[in-house]
Amino acid sequence: MLTDKRALSEVVTTVIIIAITVALGGFIWAIVSNLVGENLEEGEACFGVFDQVKLNNDYTCYNPATDRMQFSLTVGDIDIDGILVAVSYAGTSKSATLTGTPTDFPDITNYSDSSGQVKIPNRNGGSTYFFEGITDWPASIAIIPIIKGQQCGSTDTLHQIDDCAS
Repeated sequence: MLTDKRALSEVVTTVIIIAITVALGGFIWAIVSNLVGENLEEGEACFGVFDQVKLNNDYTCYNPATDRMQFSLTVGDIDIDGILVAVSYAGTSKSATLTGTPTDFPDITNYSDSSGQVKIPNRNGGSTYFFEGITDWPASIAIIPIIKGQQCGSTDTLHQIDDCAS
């Protein structure tokens, strides 16, 4: 006869299956939550920066006689670590990263003082600069803010560069 064989009851089997499912779900949630949290922290640094770091089109132009591009930056009510400035011309480009620390750049000078060190504008401020050695008419200038060590997307790009003489 079958009296020596034992089996689990349906209730115990159901409880074990539910416990395994809950444990597995908790494990998967912990992994996914950790990955999503890291990506959100990176994206959160750049949230709301789009209107806060801009090119001032009225003071951005090119002077072909001096191979010098003038550009003006405006920073709104936001703390930033730096701004990457990239100028594209004649199939090539030049770029520099301006920070809050005054720095000597070989190709970038202040508008007001050509020999001075360059830094980003203060919060709620603006500054104008010269980008030297632009040997052909620029196709575009783009600015990319850096916040909490994270390089954000381009917040402003200008494709129509005026002549400084006009």
